[in-house]
Amino acid sequence: MTSSIDDAELTRRCAQGDRDAWELLVKRYEGLVWSVITRAGIRRERGEDIFQEVFRAAFAAIQTMTDASRIDAWLMTTTKRTVWKEWNRAKRDNVILPEELAGISDDHQQFTEDQEVRLIVQRALDAISARCRELLLATFAQGGPVSYDTLADAMGMPRGSLGPTRQRCLKHLAEQLRELGLGGRS
Repeated sequence: MTSSIDDAELTRRCAQGDRDAWELLVKRYEGLVWSVITRAGIRRERGEDIFQEVFRAAFAAIQTMTDASRIDAWLMTTTKRTVWKEWNRAKRDNVILPEELAGISDDHQQFTEDQEVRLIVQRALDAISARCRELLLATFAQGGPVSYDTLADAMGMPRGSLGPTRQRCLKHLAEQLRELGLGGRS
C-alpha cells in the first residue's frame, strides 16, 4: 500500500478492516501521537500505554467518524485528552509531576497552539511533492546542520542543485502553509 493515499481513503479502508491500511495509519501518525505524549513529559512506559489507548480508541471509532479526512486532528485531540486524564490521575494520586509536565499543565492553551502548528506544518509537508518533502526533512529534521555532500549522496542529487531545489521546495511549502492559514503574505 502506498503512503501517498489520502487520509479519507486510508480511514475508509481501515473501517473496512484493511490491515495494511491500519498499519499505514499508525505509521503515518505515530510521530504526531508521540509528540503530544513526549511534549507532556509522560514517562516512556506510561506513554506506550497512552499510545495504545489512543489507537485502540481510533480503531473503535473509525467506522463512525463523520470527517475521515480529519483523522489527524481526531488523533491529536484524543491524545491530548488521554494525556490530560493522566495529569488528573497523577494529581489525584499525589504523584510528583516532572517539571516539564507541571509547566505544560498550567498552560493548556500554549500546548494546544503548539500542537496545532505542528499539525498544520505536517499537512503542508504532506501537500508538497514527495521529493521536496524528503529533501526538506533530510535538511532540517536532523537537529543540526547536514553537509551538502552527505545530503547530495542521500538524495542522489548533484551537490550544486541542492540549494536551488531546496529554495523551490521551501517556496512550495510556504505556499501550502499560507493556504492552511499559517504565516503572513509574501
